[in-house]
Amino acid sequence: MTLEISTIDGTPGGLRLRGGLDGESVDRLLHAFLDLLPAAPVIVDVSGIESMDGHGLRPFFAFAILSDGEPMIILRDPSSVLRRFLDVAIPDGHPGLWIEFKGAGPGAAHRLTELRRSTTELHVWAEATWGRAAVVREHAGRARARHADIQRFLSVA
Repeated sequence: MTLEISTIDGTPGGLRLRGGLDGESVDRLLHAFLDLLPAAPVIVDVSGIESMDGHGLRPFFAFAILSDGEPMIILRDPSSVLRRFLDVAIPDGHPGLWIEFKGAGPGAAHRLTELRRSTTELHVWAEATWGRAAVVREHAGRARARHADIQRFLSVA
């Protein structure tokens, strides 16, 4: 599958990608990014990425590392294929690469899914923490009781 690269009307520094992003197409994409310089950030609509291999992330990272803390590249509405690669490659994100979801489409569903997942993880963590705290409180109570017993024994002797 070939990669189609086009500009986004009315968006300076904007590109739209459709098709496959692989080792054969990454050089074309890198050149398209370079043609947009010095525009920063580059906004890339990646909702049309249908297939991808491990080389597909290279152009995004190559451009993102130029960042001084501000975004160098914004991936708008990443397709499910690209989201899976990003989740594996940079689960905690990258300072120069931002992901943006527009509208109520799949991005909204993804945000809600992530919110539900993170909320569930938070509840699991809180329950585990409360359970560990209960065990620690129980052990501390026993230690205080043993200490009081020793003090009573020493005061009698």
